[in-house]
Amino acid sequence: KIRWDEIFNQLYGLVEDVVEKGDGELILG
Repeated sequence: KIRWDEIFNQLYGLVEDVVEKGDGELILG
């Protein structure tokens, strides 16, 4: 069984890193 909560936490962490770099606009729309 896939642990979606763990996967989401990891993906969210990567998104936060991108946002901090100022490139989040492309991902978050």
